[in-house]
Amino acid sequence: MKHPSFPFLGAVMVVIIVTVIITGCVAQHPPAANQLSAPVTVTKPNPGSPVPQSYQDAQLFSIGEESGKILGPVLLKISDDASRKDIESLGTDSANLSALAGSYYFRMKDLNASPDYQNWKKNYTLGLLDAQTAGDYFSMSAAAAQSGNYTTALTYLEQGETLFQRSNMYINVATESIPR
Repeated sequence: MKHPSFPFLGAVMVVIIVTVIITGCVAQHPPAANQLSAPVTVTKPNPGSPVPQSYQDAQLFSIGEESGKILGPVLLKISDDASRKDIESLGTDSANLSALAGSYYFRMKDLNASPDYQNWKKNYTLGLLDAQTAGDYFSMSAAAAQSGNYTTALTYLEQGETLFQRSNMYINVATESIPR
């Protein structure tokens, strides 16, 4: 039986790679540097006992920059795997994408963004979650293809592509939400 074709996946990966790299570069040099130099302590408007709140914008952007640098090459490998129809490498590299994107998500999710960067954090972490899940689907697709179940492989591939497109949309929205 003929192996499924992955050309659309390759095109999607190239778009996502460029977006992740651009987001990493933008995160490296955000325009509001005064909010990134050190955590700022503020109090919540609570008439009872005010609770200090530290903003962790610098740490968020540092993780965002790092994730762009690390995930970009992984996405390139997945794109290359897909274009070469290397199912075994696609499975391995997709599992790596899932693990890395999940790791960056968990490093960012509990950090406190200042009001100016809350939309960036929300959309960027949603993009990471979708990239993680897409990696899972691509990995399952490769496993199904290796066992000769091409119908299931294509179903998982399509689900992964949908999540990758949504991840790309979230990352684009995150990039556009950075105050200029």
